[in-house]
Amino acid sequence: MKVFLTGPSGFVGTEVARLLLLQGHSVVGLARSEARAEGLRKSGIEPVLGELCHFDVLARAAATADAVIHTAFFHTGDYEEGSKLACTAVRAITEALTGSGKPFIMSSGTDILGDTGLAPVSEEFPVDPHHSTRPTSRVLCEREALVAAGKGVRAMVLRLPPYVWGNGDGFCPLLHIQAAHKLGRAYYILPGTQKTCGVHVEDLARLYLLALEKGTAGSIYHATASSDYTAREVGEAVGANAGVPAEGISQEDAHRRSIWPDWAIDLFALNNAASSAKAQKDLGWTNLKTGMLQDIAANSQAELVCPSWERHRMSRSLRGLAQTASRALISTQHASGHQQQRFAGDLPYKANKYVESWGTNREHIELTYKFDRDNLWIIAKWVVAFPTLLPHAEAQTSASV
Repeated sequence: MKVFLTGPSGFVGTEVARLLLLQGHSVVGLARSEARAEGLRKSGIEPVLGELCHFDVLARAAATADAVIHTAFFHTGDYEEGSKLACTAVRAITEALTGSGKPFIMSSGTDILGDTGLAPVSEEFPVDPHHSTRPTSRVLCEREALVAAGKGVRAMVLRLPPYVWGNGDGFCPLLHIQAAHKLGRAYYILPGTQKTCGVHVEDLARLYLLALEKGTAGSIYHATASSDYTAREVGEAVGANAGVPAEGISQEDAHRRSIWPDWAIDLFALNNAASSAKAQKDLGWTNLKTGMLQDIAANSQAELVCPSWERHRMSRSLRGLAQTASRALISTQHASGHQQQRFAGDLPYKANKYVESWGTNREHIELTYKFDRDNLWIIAKWVVAFPTLLPHAEAQTSASV
């Protein structure tokens, strides 16, 4: 099957593409630049140059594919504007698929449910009226997809939980960890008993493929592996990762101090517990990983230090060595009272060896490293200068191999 995939370079899209290729499908991926396109080619993906606002490009790619999986989102820096454009993109894709019977899988989020209460809710739970009445909400994107199901498109919606985690990445986990390193406290919104949900990115990717194979038109599936994490437990796991104490804070104080972006503060204050019983029963989605808290606490999310490693260009063992050394230095600086900022200078890379750019929709810097022998030599000299770090680095390296 030829699958058109938006967001093939993203955290979720990368894993979806990997599984599609592994199962023998061909993948066509949307690429925003020639550099991204070249990266896709190296991964076995046929690139299509364009962005989500290039609606004609989306329509042509969708029309010539056997299926479409939509994992991308507009990174405009303005959530409202991004959501509005996203709805138009979904419409362009589904109109191109009208009458074809082809599958279209759209990514949404359980955040549109608002406060669910402590018990996990099904897909029948009504969306938050605040979301359903906003003209730029993702609810409207869902509606665009579901309307297409009545026009001869096998359209489905996957609602992703707030915490998609695993493989040293994940937006909300990294958002927490970055704030903890910056502020010297792992904050959580009081009272701390509110429940949230999560899923490992590899399990999530499997669900996309199961929906592609078995999903029915007009269906919504909650993509959650566990809904039993409390805000306080997340804070404590983040604190263990960052080596700082966990501390509760009111929603008002979190806004006043800008602990996280406003939308994240409001989300972290809610009960957002969604059940995936439907996906497990109808699609056979089983054997799900539920160890998010242990994963965060065990420092496997340490790629915050360098959020966008080029994994294919750098060995896991070397990343583990560099990350362990950097974390130890950060802990030392915290202990000495120095304010720690999460910038490229945390690791001793030559300034001309990386590209630094502010992610307009993120609160941390993304770094794309061009790793070569010069960088290796710098790190080697730096780590040797701190021999007390080596036992810890070796332990990290062993765990990474």
